[in-house]
Amino acid sequence: MRVHIVPCGDKYARKHHAKTIEKLVPREEIILFENEKQLTSTLKDDAYACWGVTNAKNNSNFKNWQTMQKDDICIMYRNKTFFSCGKITAKFKNKEFSEYLWGSKEDGQLWENMFLIDEIKEINVSIEVLKKVMGYKEKFFIQGYTTFDNESSEKIVAAFQIPFFEKSFNNTALKVEIERREKMWMEIQKIQNIRPLTAEEVRSTGCYGSARGIWRDIKNTSDITPSGKGVCVGISSRGKYEDDFGEETGTHDYPKTEMRGQDSADIESLRSAMQLKLPIFLIRNANEKGELINSGKRRKVDKVFVLYDSPEDNSIVITFSEGGKDDYEIPIEEEDSFQERETSIKTTKSKKRSQEVFRKKLIKRFGPKHCVVCDALPEVIEAAHIRPVKDNGGDQSGNGIWLCKNHHSLFDLNKWSIDPKYLEIIPNNQSSLNSLQIMRSNIRHLKYPPSKKALEWRWKKFNKDQDLN
Repeated sequence: MRVHIVPCGDKYARKHHAKTIEKLVPREEIILFENEKQLTSTLKDDAYACWGVTNAKNNSNFKNWQTMQKDDICIMYRNKTFFSCGKITAKFKNKEFSEYLWGSKEDGQLWENMFLIDEIKEINVSIEVLKKVMGYKEKFFIQGYTTFDNESSEKIVAAFQIPFFEKSFNNTALKVEIERREKMWMEIQKIQNIRPLTAEEVRSTGCYGSARGIWRDIKNTSDITPSGKGVCVGISSRGKYEDDFGEETGTHDYPKTEMRGQDSADIESLRSAMQLKLPIFLIRNANEKGELINSGKRRKVDKVFVLYDSPEDNSIVITFSEGGKDDYEIPIEEEDSFQERETSIKTTKSKKRSQEVFRKKLIKRFGPKHCVVCDALPEVIEAAHIRPVKDNGGDQSGNGIWLCKNHHSLFDLNKWSIDPKYLEIIPNNQSSLNSLQIMRSNIRHLKYPPSKKALEWRWKKFNKDQDLN
């Protein structure tokens, strides 16, 4: 499987996207221009998204296009953001059809290297994620149609959390592994119903057998993944990393050792577990009573699931919830990155929300914790909703902002707000920026400001409160 990144920012691409991606091309039109029976016999849908690339200088695009195969992933990019993806179902070279759909460039070039895309999904991934995954320099930017080899593509698809990833796994081996983990958990529970496990019992059950913090069990899981690097089975949180666990969710840091190749494979195995929704086993120190302690000879084992991957701060979010990721409502990051929860609540009443995932989304959008209005220490910074959850505010990053505890409380009390048009910080009628200890007059320093819709909702509520007072 290869990933193909297609820029969609210039005047041609924007028109093409509107004409043959947002509006699909009827199957009859494709067959009218393309007579290859081997291709047309596979077209079962009534219409398809269609794209094409020119040959480009030195045939660079054509050479990349030649590597394209069925079930490869196409990712579309503009404004420093990857905004949609789809699965490639067919490719063909056709000058006549290309000119019919899109005309030609001013220099006469045609987008003749064509392909059809299916199962298109919206995504919202910053180019910073690609830079981090691929180790690119800060000044890197997408220069044109780009394709990646299989190994790099797997990393990109996992980091972008693209939903087609699981289809590249070995389903037979996966079924065997699901059953194996179920048996493991039954065996663990039998022991833990009486007492905590010993280190030897942890190893004998197969839920953990490493000194690295992440157990992949290559012997039993390598056949599941195309890379052969396996799927995470267990993670140890016994003081080696600065993990943080609550009653229902927690964070676990990526491994960071001198063995970078092993670290990379371990991280990939965590992402595979998330994509496949496989349970993993969390190993922690316990005393004889099963109470968690910093150091001890006994082990407490929990069945957990990887809920969210956060490469921006080198960690994952895990959940103890029995249904794993399916128990949660994790909204898609749309263009304005804001939507009301009210509509989705009607159809997903049983779904939970995760404040920890919301925090990770803010790290992805705004960077490390730093109050937008003062210089408070990171330890007192909170992920604040602009439109509160109780008022049907969603968990998209555009509905959030970093605030210290003090300014978060004042924000919720309508002591200050943000002008959505100019992004200026406005105190209420009884206050001033100085009295509120606000050090900035605006939030225009943010590279990606919050959603305008979210700010407008808050601004309206703020002004209504002013009128009442």
